[in-house]
Amino acid sequence: MGRPRWGLVTAALAALLAAASPATAWAANARVTFAGTAESGRARVQLAVDDPDLAAGLGDHPDPARFRALVGNGDARIAGVSRVDATGEPVVTVLAFDRSGSFKHHWDQAFELAEAFAAAMPATAGSHTVEVMTFHGQQYWHGTATTGAELRTILADVESLGPLGSSSETTLMSAVQEGARRAASIQPESGARQVLLFTDAGEEGVVFSVDETLEFVRTQGVPVHPVILRDDVRQKQLDRTKKLADGSGGRLLHGVGDDGFRAAMADHATAGERLYWVELSFCGVQPPQGSIHFDDTVVVEVLEGGVRKAITLEAPFRQHGADDALADCASAPVPPPTDPAAVAPPDDDRDPLAGLWPWFLGLGGAGLLLLLLLALLFLLLRGREKEPPPASPARENPPTSPPPPAGAGAAGAAAGAAAGAPAGTVAADATPGLKKGWVNPLKQAPLPDTRLYVERGPTALPQYLFVNRKEFTVGASAGEVDQVIDLPKLSGKHATFLLYPLGDVYVIDHSTNGTFVDGRRLPQGTRTKITPGQRIRLANEVELRLDQPGSGGAATDEPPPRPDPAEPDAPRPKAGTVFAPVGGTGDDPPPAPRPASERPKARTIYQPLGKDEDGE
Repeated sequence: MGRPRWGLVTAALAALLAAASPATAWAANARVTFAGTAESGRARVQLAVDDPDLAAGLGDHPDPARFRALVGNGDARIAGVSRVDATGEPVVTVLAFDRSGSFKHHWDQAFELAEAFAAAMPATAGSHTVEVMTFHGQQYWHGTATTGAELRTILADVESLGPLGSSSETTLMSAVQEGARRAASIQPESGARQVLLFTDAGEEGVVFSVDETLEFVRTQGVPVHPVILRDDVRQKQLDRTKKLADGSGGRLLHGVGDDGFRAAMADHATAGERLYWVELSFCGVQPPQGSIHFDDTVVVEVLEGGVRKAITLEAPFRQHGADDALADCASAPVPPPTDPAAVAPPDDDRDPLAGLWPWFLGLGGAGLLLLLLLALLFLLLRGREKEPPPASPARENPPTSPPPPAGAGAAGAAAGAAAGAPAGTVAADATPGLKKGWVNPLKQAPLPDTRLYVERGPTALPQYLFVNRKEFTVGASAGEVDQVIDLPKLSGKHATFLLYPLGDVYVIDHSTNGTFVDGRRLPQGTRTKITPGQRIRLANEVELRLDQPGSGGAATDEPPPRPDPAEPDAPRPKAGTVFAPVGGTGDDPPPAPRPASERPKARTIYQPLGKDEDGE
């Protein structure tokens, strides 16, 4: 059995074991609900931790070491963390109800969920303020409540209004913007703001796009939580509301069942218990030329015992690249990121299946072993069936070549001359077809010394990444790439570097956040040539510089210089193109000459030399 088959089996087994291992599991259950503008190297980010058990373990003023922030430009340090309700800052919520005719079948259920929200509100008056709004073509405000009892009174009056007829149209994005504006006006500086949007996701009167709405609600710091009670909602509408939720730091609630909806209402009613202010300080920021204010991104992680337990999506914020933000990060080193796959999470006594995990793993291991044995048996049988016959010894440098058949013309003469070519050149037998056993010399040529110098990246990376194979991949997924760089902004397989024997280097981008060469973003999936000295940036996390020691500059497409044929000991020069008629085999006798009038025109094979086997 050949090595490629063993490698395939080994890789498949490793992937299955990695997928089955509970040690690598972590939940992406956190959100950046607000990211303020950075000033003089400082910024505030509001973080929502949706897992109540994880939030309870953090406490009122968590240890900053339990958090990590990654920004697109420079480095971010956690200066302090505080829970919102521990600071005494209030929460403002806008409950917005769709009154359009298409929502009439879900009207009662929406108010049942609003009742569950009222029942879970904090008992302390003033810690949570709720505004009630209805919308269709316009928006209407129905009252303000600071306690659950006050909210129930307002909800009863609004529910009695009922939805409008089918002729009414919905301006969904206008309602979202109005709700965010109202929440921010009540609580403009501190605390937390949110909009709960009870709707079927329909939009008939389009005034604002999703992108315009997202830009507005981000500036107000108001996450939007769409609550879609309709099961048969169109995919386009579902995608639009999900984009609105994710982009604003909210949660999309759809298809979770009554219990899931009620639990979510209780979470939003007590939002202050799971919201945290994270104080950030920046260093190593490199502002773009000509502007110190620019758009940046931030990702926040929550750690437990060095293991990542929650992570947010990228959130945009406005960076100010001045003052302390420009300081060198070396004066305050940060420990390298912890690979969550390298550390097992602590035992969780609350896991009802904790005692059954050994049985599950045992059964899974037995099943994998059985599958592996069957795969090995199949490959053994298949290899025996397809065992090739032993190859006959290759003919090298025959002293003479049989003369071409009479009347064979230029093609026969070329074939006869090629048969007497010295070793290392391409030769053709006197009979049609290329010489048996011919091997492209470039296929076995060693790859040139090629390195990727790490200009910027995690401290765990070595100074050089050695490109020691024809295809060298980098990314965040261990086991799938040649160089693992565990950063959230990098894709699992982020980019591939292609190296050829003549020194040519190409890069292909596969990522979401982009691969850049000298600042220019590469089109995804397109091969682009790079030369020594050029800088390759992976997202905004890692910057590499191509280095080929001894190359003397950029690789060239020109073939190596040909030897002087005047020298007596020099081999014959390689022809730029090999011509050989197609048809026949190496063991067939030469065909009898045919009259010139009946002789068919010879077909010709073109085999360019001086490049690698892929034609690069």
